[in-house]
Amino acid sequence: MCHQKLSFVSIILFTILLFGSYSCIKKKKNIPADINCDEAQLCVGNLTNDTIFFDWNSNTLGDTLLPGEVTCMNTGPIHITYDKRTGEEKNETSYVHMINSSAGGWFIELKKCYKRSNFEYDAKNPSSGLIQLYSEE
Repeated sequence: MCHQKLSFVSIILFTILLFGSYSCIKKKKNIPADINCDEAQLCVGNLTNDTIFFDWNSNTLGDTLLPGEVTCMNTGPIHITYDKRTGEEKNETSYVHMINSSAGGWFIELKKCYKRSNFEYDAKNPSSGLIQLYSEE
């Protein structure tokens, strides 16, 4: 009889310890929603008064972007899943694209279904005439 009481008490204590330690694990707030799109789009606009010569993923600078124009490219599927408890990425299919231009070269990471960046005059020194690529985020 004493052995049964000891086993029962052990089970109760183990259960309390298990649930107590689980409640100490804090869930992360603001966990992002999973991202799933079959065809993501990356766009670049020209907010300067200059014509920008550019090319996607190449050094040829074979395309032009006139002032006020926007160009987009379809990049393929984006699939990102997040752990619902911690918010950390579990699985990812995303892309990094290169845009080379007469103003410089940049790598753009695409981790959502739509992203736009803009060529603009340097915000720190607008009178310099230097052009930078800024994300709309």
